[in-house]
Amino acid sequence: MSNKNNIDGINLLNNIDAPKNSFDLFYLWATKYGRYIVIGVEVVTIIIFGIKFIINQEYASAVSNSLNIQSKLESSSTVKKIDTISSYQVKISALSNVYAIHVHDEYYLNKVISLIPQTIYVSGISLQSNKMNITGTANSYSDIQNLENNFKSDTKDFSNVLVSQLSNSSSSSQGQSGIQYSLSFNIKGIYG
Repeated sequence: MSNKNNIDGINLLNNIDAPKNSFDLFYLWATKYGRYIVIGVEVVTIIIFGIKFIINQEYASAVSNSLNIQSKLESSSTVKKIDTISSYQVKISALSNVYAIHVHDEYYLNKVISLIPQTIYVSGISLQSNKMNITGTANSYSDIQNLENNFKSDTKDFSNVLVSQLSNSSSSSQGQSGIQYSLSFNIKGIYG
């Protein structure tokens, strides 16, 4: 009985733990800092999905607006007006070239007009220095041959007469059908 009442001493120091292994260290780190990292990753993921959603909405809106504008343009006569304006611009350009020839020397303009057969349709005339180019449509190859022969026969005023770009067409931009041609030649009296 005396053993039970006899106390040798009181230990007031903390217990010394055994050295920690890698699992214990990871567990302590995960419980202390890992949850903040997981929360941060989740917040970043939510922000990225939100930004992507906003960008997709803006893109869909822009595509929808462009399709609406395109359908309005196609349904209206705006496209037809643009085509008409561009065809008038081609004609005005051809007329301004003819006017330049006319101002330069009326003789050559009258000569060119007189050599073009009545069965030939002229869609454009251009002049660069002394080289003239006439484009248009003819009903047959013989009409184009007559046109070429007319210019080749006048060696006093014209040289280097060449017909090119012969092609059949059911309808051109001016509404003419037949054989499209391009006639080019040099005018001897005009020096470029």
